[in-house]
Amino acid sequence: MLSVENEIEKNSYQWQWLIEHLIENRNLLCWLDMEESHPINNNNNNDNNNNNNNNNNNNNNNNNNNNNDTKWIRFHDIKHFCETQTIKDTMKTQLKIQMEMEKNEEMMKKLIDWDLRSAIKHWGDTDSGSGSGSGSGSGNGTNVSGSNPSSNPTSPRNRRAFNPLKSRLKLHFKDNYRQDVVKYGIQSQYSSKQLLDIQMHSNDMLFHPRHNYDYHVYLHDLLTRAHQMDSFFQDEMMNIFVKSSSIDCQFKSGPIKSWERCKMKAQMEYSDNVFPKCAHIIDIIRCEVTYQSFQDLKCGLDHFVHAIAKKSKNFQIMRVKNGFAEKGRKEKEKEEIKIDNNNNDNNNNNNNNNNNNNNNNNDIVLYTSKLQLRVPRNYQDIKINLICTSNHQSIVGEVQLLVHAMSSFKERQHPFYEICRLNSFMLSSREQVKTNSFDVQLQMAGFHPHALAPLMLHFPLQFQTSHFIRSGKDTSGKNFIAKMAYSNSLQVRCATQLLQSNLFIPLHVVQSQLLEPNDSKTFPLMFALWKQSSVECMRLFVPSDPLQASQLWRAVDSDNRSCVFYAATNADVDLSSSLTWVKSNLNDEKKWQELLQTQDTL
Repeated sequence: MLSVENEIEKNSYQWQWLIEHLIENRNLLCWLDMEESHPINNNNNNDNNNNNNNNNNNNNNNNNNNNNDTKWIRFHDIKHFCETQTIKDTMKTQLKIQMEMEKNEEMMKKLIDWDLRSAIKHWGDTDSGSGSGSGSGSGNGTNVSGSNPSSNPTSPRNRRAFNPLKSRLKLHFKDNYRQDVVKYGIQSQYSSKQLLDIQMHSNDMLFHPRHNYDYHVYLHDLLTRAHQMDSFFQDEMMNIFVKSSSIDCQFKSGPIKSWERCKMKAQMEYSDNVFPKCAHIIDIIRCEVTYQSFQDLKCGLDHFVHAIAKKSKNFQIMRVKNGFAEKGRKEKEKEEIKIDNNNNDNNNNNNNNNNNNNNNNNDIVLYTSKLQLRVPRNYQDIKINLICTSNHQSIVGEVQLLVHAMSSFKERQHPFYEICRLNSFMLSSREQVKTNSFDVQLQMAGFHPHALAPLMLHFPLQFQTSHFIRSGKDTSGKNFIAKMAYSNSLQVRCATQLLQSNLFIPLHVVQSQLLEPNDSKTFPLMFALWKQSSVECMRLFVPSDPLQASQLWRAVDSDNRSCVFYAATNADVDLSSSLTWVKSNLNDEKKWQELLQTQDTL
């Protein structure tokens, strides 16, 4: 059904299939199943505990990896195809970018070294020596209007009022890249402690106010603010990049992030951050600006930051991420390698060829011919997060600046990126499915009808394949049917459906377990005679085969106790009724008298 090798970005049907059946389908659990035939799973089954030689590429130093981290699930098959396609395309893109960089290596070097502080200092020095600004100093011909220093935000006299630098210094730490640290930004009406107190005093054990407030109330407020301010943000960005600039570029307004995407991002990327976690989403409104060359990108960047300085009442720069900077690029590549190594099962020490395909360390590193600048091998851009303010309302948005070669690479890789970024989600989901599996839920439910009925309603097929039902035994050797017979919480209607309808537990499994005693030679029928509150419920534990049933009525356990003994010890059923029923099933007066004498002796 799916051929990723044929480049799914060229086949809309394949991509649509992936969206419907993988990316947007949270209920399709087949992707979480283990691929039993995969060599990694075979190796792990033999030596799960031998991790001493398997951690060469594991940056987390986790010597006690659980099985979830080292299992190859079906999702990894699709992810592997995507990574293979990505590697094929990366080399082609590197060559194109290398050619583009070599057109003007000096300008590329300036772009790599560019940071906001040095740009502001350069403008201040330039403006202080000239009555009329000569632009951003990038050679793009953009002029600073007015020769009066008091009207020039980058003049020495007013350099303290230059908001981009001020906000850059104020919001320097990563934890402060948030929506709620901004004046007029979306603020939480409750603190984490207040919501915890509410939860402590609530009678509803399932009520989680911090989760509900974060991902529903706060996030909905943030989305509402985004829809209110998106038009203003996009219009202003359009004016800066297109209408007030002579640099040729392609401006593209980005869609507002959906509630589902925002929630997933907050849960996956900011799970350990301060409440509210959704406040860390600072790209909920965004736009993209694409230039033909790195020289145009550098000039456009200088023009943009200079223009923002003149609009300080409406815009302030919170953060700049220069993906082309040597430090930033190495950190990003290192992080991607770390993720690849951990997610692609480098904990095993076999010589699996999949590691060669998924290990970016083996990629060829390219450099420019003149200045020996390293050519990016991954998608890179410059991201600027802006505090956008209008009518006493603020929101943090994002502007992405990139070149055409990177934009094309991004479009081609987007389908693969969408899939690969699900890796952490899939592994976490598999762990949750494992932790909250049907067998675990069944054990927790016991045989209480109110807990068992929802499992019968929602997971009827799981009863047929459950390992807990088919093979699970307790410390005394009781199988599932014996444990059911031993439970005094069992109800007739519920037990009838489980044991006789063949819709849940297969009939052959039921009949097999009815004939299987525990370690003390006690059969399920004996437990039913002892524990069940009605003869009607006891009948369910009699084998359907008359000959086998007859043998069971005559059987005794390791302490020489018969069905008569167990029926006589049941205080919930009328003794006369239960013994009469046992006698009718025994249908042997001599054996009946023998068992009665045994009962009297005991």
